[in-house]
Amino acid sequence: MDFLVVTTVRNPSAPLEQILESPNDRQSLIVVGDAATPSAWFAHSDVYLPLDQQQTMDYRLGRQLPVGSYSRKMIGYLEAARRGAARIRETDDDNWVLPIFASHLPEILECRLPSVENGWVNPYTWFCDEDVWPRGFPLELIGSQSASKSIGTPDASFIPTSDAVVQFITDGDPDVDAVFRLTRSSTLPIEFQRRRPIVIPSGSWAPFNSQATSWPRTLLPLMYLPSTCSFRMTDIWRSFIAQRIMWSGGHHLIFSGPGTLQIRNEHDLLSDFEQEFEGYCGYQRLTKSLEMVDLNPQVEALGKSLLRCYEILLTQGFFEPSEMDILKAWLSDVNDLG
Repeated sequence: MDFLVVTTVRNPSAPLEQILESPNDRQSLIVVGDAATPSAWFAHSDVYLPLDQQQTMDYRLGRQLPVGSYSRKMIGYLEAARRGAARIRETDDDNWVLPIFASHLPEILECRLPSVENGWVNPYTWFCDEDVWPRGFPLELIGSQSASKSIGTPDASFIPTSDAVVQFITDGDPDVDAVFRLTRSSTLPIEFQRRRPIVIPSGSWAPFNSQATSWPRTLLPLMYLPSTCSFRMTDIWRSFIAQRIMWSGGHHLIFSGPGTLQIRNEHDLLSDFEQEFEGYCGYQRLTKSLEMVDLNPQVEALGKSLLRCYEILLTQGFFEPSEMDILKAWLSDVNDLG
């Protein structure tokens, strides 16, 4: 069974209410709460993990994670794995789940092979004829990866999904960065085209987020969300670290057409910009640091590779020293789950 993991600090949203009203969808839903999550969620105790319960469960992570952190979503990943999830899907509480994201992935996906410029791929240009970029894409490369350069009929590749992370793009108010919203908000909402998926070539970078993502259980260790960085960067830093390790193990990153429709919760765009600033100045610095990490997939488990990446990034100032204690708690819990 595939499980869907969501974290929220709001009353049940309309998208989540729709899932709660469907018996088939509800049985595979896990909602992770925090200190600010309203008490109304206690009426859904079969799917809801409140903060006090997280801190008394057998997971070491629940006692290490800070309160008021998006990274508490990881408790949901562990619980999904404990309940036998073959794949763990994740989204946010302001996303309407579309049928393609709710359905089981086929065993094989026919994917296009995108061109790569400067070592990066802007996946949004393969599903949209406008110049649009995802959160996590270097601002200095936007002009070099316009939509007009991406349209074409590249070669196809048939990719097994059993060891692939699949990022579904989001219609409506997709996961663009604060610079896009501050300068081009009149272009929203965006409707992406239903084109064939793309697979990112090994050695190339493409940021992916936690908005509509499907992970195989085998890559559970790489779902780790760092806690000692800004809220707007945790899933982006995770995406780059996961990609670096996936290259060495022969795993794949696939971008598919729209899997959710977002009607975005209210945001302060200047606050978003402030939280993303460390990324604007650090995307290429972090990825270059990761490229220098020497990984040997033949002798290293995913967890050891993860530790090696974080040790390097810690010396570069991307995370605080306490990150390592949280990471080790995560890996211990993952190991306990087998």
